[in-house]
Amino acid sequence: MINIILIFFFSTLFGGCFIFFIKKPINKYYKYFKIISVFSGAFLFSLTIIHIFPEVFRYGDSFHLELFVLLGFLLQYFLSFFSGGVEHGHIHTTDTHKKHSSFNSYSVSIALFLHSFLEGGILIHSDSFHQDTLSISLLVGILFHKILESFAFMFMLVSLFWEKKKLILFLFLFACSSPLGILAIMFLKDFHSFYENYYPFMYAFMSGIFLLISTTMVFESSPKHTFQFLRNIFIILGAIFAIMFNYFFH
Repeated sequence: MINIILIFFFSTLFGGCFIFFIKKPINKYYKYFKIISVFSGAFLFSLTIIHIFPEVFRYGDSFHLELFVLLGFLLQYFLSFFSGGVEHGHIHTTDTHKKHSSFNSYSVSIALFLHSFLEGGILIHSDSFHQDTLSISLLVGILFHKILESFAFMFMLVSLFWEKKKLILFLFLFACSSPLGILAIMFLKDFHSFYENYYPFMYAFMSGIFLLISTTMVFESSPKHTFQFLRNIFIILGAIFAIMFNYFFH
């Protein structure tokens, strides 16, 4: 599991550090980022439907798991007000920040840290809750999302300030959030009865977060709801890749 933690940490660092190597003005890369974000959203949405939800509802309605899916969905919805939607690939330009004076690096960082912490916890399953202790398809989907999320986070911070040491500190703390979520779930696994009884609720809660993130990444990419050929191609590709990874690599 230490390998997974390191992969999460360095993938997040990679996504964030990429901002230092692209040429200015960085706003010109926005359209390319949105297309990649659409693919990632479609990938995550497909995994949520064909992989996560079947696991969540394996225990039946007696657990009232659907309520926790809704609670996770609503929590992520409210977190988006503080994060500015960075976690679902919403990139803010300098002009955007001028229009929203309440938007600041600390509110975004705290909201993203909480989101990322919960995101890491969905990877770890109990042996009785999941056939394997780790899902490769889910790992790939989350890692791809983490790279884009980290890039969007740094994109936002760069538009607020350009102090390299401060940027690296924010990035380092953010890179630690998902590994901490993984460690927290691993710690709970030591309390076997608690973990077995309550992890289905936690998993349902986190699946609600994934549902909002993935759908927003897909539908926010076309705010005017117009037909965009390239965007739709990437949505289809994201779904196809998710199906392939889920059924061939699980």
